[in-house]
Amino acid sequence: MRWVSRAPSPRALPQRWLGRARASDRAALRTALRGLAHGAPGTIEYRGVDGHGSSRWIAEDTQLAGRSISSLHGPHGGSGDIAGCRRTVRELQETNRRKDEFLAVLMHELRTPLQSLRAASDALADSGSAQAAVIARQVQHLSRLVDDLGESTRLTHRKAHLRLQNVGLCSLLRDAIGDLDAEAEARRQTLELIAPPAECWVLADPARLTQVFNNLLHNAAKFSAADGRVRVTVEPAEASQEVTVSVCDEGIGIAAEALGSVFELFAQDGAATARVREGLGIGLAVVRGLVELHGGRVVAHSEGPGTGSRFEVTLPLVAAPAEAAAARRILVVEDNADVAAGLQQLLEQEGHAVAVAPDGRSALQQSARWRPDTVILDLELPDLDGREVARGIRRGAARPRPRLIALSGSGELDPRAMRAAGFDHCLIKPAGLAELTAAICA
Repeated sequence: MRWVSRAPSPRALPQRWLGRARASDRAALRTALRGLAHGAPGTIEYRGVDGHGSSRWIAEDTQLAGRSISSLHGPHGGSGDIAGCRRTVRELQETNRRKDEFLAVLMHELRTPLQSLRAASDALADSGSAQAAVIARQVQHLSRLVDDLGESTRLTHRKAHLRLQNVGLCSLLRDAIGDLDAEAEARRQTLELIAPPAECWVLADPARLTQVFNNLLHNAAKFSAADGRVRVTVEPAEASQEVTVSVCDEGIGIAAEALGSVFELFAQDGAATARVREGLGIGLAVVRGLVELHGGRVVAHSEGPGTGSRFEVTLPLVAAPAEAAAARRILVVEDNADVAAGLQQLLEQEGHAVAVAPDGRSALQQSARWRPDTVILDLELPDLDGREVARGIRRGAARPRPRLIALSGSGELDPRAMRAAGFDHCLIKPAGLAELTAAICA
């Protein structure tokens, strides 16, 4: 409905609106009207009440002093009934909420078996078995999909939190390339790292930064032909106190029209996906979101189809940290027997002394008796909440208190709540050896 008011003063109009609005909406409506009272056009949404006491959502597109807009001499605008739109928005929001809840439950249920498989796969890595290599590749692929799905949801809702520490970038890249060695060997591809002799240190969340480069390396290998080469170059710039990592491939390249959108969620180059049907189209969106959370930037380059592509990640440099001691007395608190056994075997292979507790109460007893200097603690225990166990260990421990590392199948943890419970670090299942080592030695 279009309308024009013959009120002697535009300032009389707000009072008429306030009288028509639902009482609970009048404060917000009054605030919005103050901005319009000076003649600025705008849109106001409120619930209007009719003579029978029923209310409906109304949107007003309004110009209070309209002489410069048209020949209508006085306040004028358009009123629309948006009850249907509001109902649709609520339905979409509810659908989105249910989708997020489903994804959260799904990822939680997937992470615990993946943790068992990841630990077993890491323990079998030196066996040289072809079957072990297949398991390693598929566990990495499943872990990457679960991580990307959870990360994209957190980034979309601005719930992603970083656990920052000093990270050796060259070492992290070597581990990331090592994780992809089996996959590259199966494709007869060559992975090459060109890095300076001195380590480049960055302030980062090692798990999230590993995810960034795993995604870039996986894409480079996936879109390259057999016998292709993927080259990773690390170039520190002392003048700007930054380091740039370039991931270059000789693969199918990126079309010019797709280059500007490769970092968008679910964006996929049609020519590329016609040849390689794998992935969800969220990996590069996650890369950009995580790099920006670290205060860095990422750009993509390609001369077009058939020319390969280059992705450059630039991060701020920090000073090198002091070295940490290697061996630890570690208590693993985990109710899943396969996960606990896998973690124990993996950590003992690294030279640590490891004890296992299957529930919260036995963890408190074991901690008081064995006095570990590190505790890896599952948050979802059968008898006690992991946060309660952490507080109990802190209270009963002699100084120096043990380092507490949370291990959770939930992809969403509040760092402040974790610190309040006494945790020094948080890991999301499935955690690999590199992530465990970084958390233990940080």
